[in-house]
Amino acid sequence: GEPTVYPHFKDLVALIHSLDMIPVIITNGQNMTRSLASFLYEKNASILLKHDSMREETQDIMAGKKGAYKKIQSGLKNLMDIGFTKGPTIRLGCSFVLNRLTKEEAETIWRFCRKNNIFPNMETMTPSGRAKRHLDWVLPGPEVEEVKAKLLELTGATVALEVEFGEARPLHERMVHGLFQRQRSFD
Repeated sequence: GEPTVYPHFKDLVALIHSLDMIPVIITNGQNMTRSLASFLYEKNASILLKHDSMREETQDIMAGKKGAYKKIQSGLKNLMDIGFTKGPTIRLGCSFVLNRLTKEEAETIWRFCRKNNIFPNMETMTPSGRAKRHLDWVLPGPEVEEVKAKLLELTGATVALEVEFGEARPLHERMVHGLFQRQRSFD
């Protein structure tokens, strides 16, 4: 479930921080007020925000809730405004589920993340939970691999990418920006 609704969420984050550990929060971002973002920033948290689409209608469908897009965008703005995307250390990630609804915008999401110092995390859709009702959204393996190849090409060691994202570090010092998740293979 959504961790930010837990009544003792802030106490738990503070405890983790007091033990010299980094709190890692995976959230839908819909409760991410400026105050909460500030608290998490002060506690050195890293955030992985569920952000499936840059399109309102698609995000609302994916979240199963009308208005989710606007709340997620507000949460993302709060995190960015507080400073989660500033500095050399990436402390904010956006995770999106690749499927038939999001395939055409995967590159847009990836570029948005890279341009804004956000860690892009692509998950492949797995037929579990609410997703079982949308098996027609699942992409076949070859289509997933095609998208992954394109995103790896964007992330790869090219001069154009360095210019596009303003990076001046030597290629061997550049960190890997992006992660692909696959829980199961249904090929």
